[in-house]
Amino acid sequence: MTNTTKRSQIDIYKIDGTKEYNATGCSGYEQLVINLAFKIAMVRFSMIFIPNILIVDETLSCVDKWNIDKLDQLFEYLKENYDLVLVITHIESIQNKFDNNIQIEKLDEGSRLVC
Repeated sequence: MTNTTKRSQIDIYKIDGTKEYNATGCSGYEQLVINLAFKIAMVRFSMIFIPNILIVDETLSCVDKWNIDKLDQLFEYLKENYDLVLVITHIESIQNKFDNNIQIEKLDEGSRLVC
């Protein structure tokens, strides 16, 4: 008797005009947007209570200099749809896009919050 696990697979495609591309071939920024859109959709259609908080932890390093300005529109959408959006990043040009920042300074004996 064999034990088999049935897995579901979701294929995501980018449609550009008349061409269709598998999302695995998209740029880092496009994959970031796809991942966020998928997460948002899953939360909206979930039957369990999930707090209206989104945490984006170090996933923005995939955004190249050609797409960095597109983040403004993405962040505006997230701010309109979530009570709290927490973005963790080391990239200064992204840090400057937010109303509030918490900086953490690394010290020899640990770290501290910088106000």
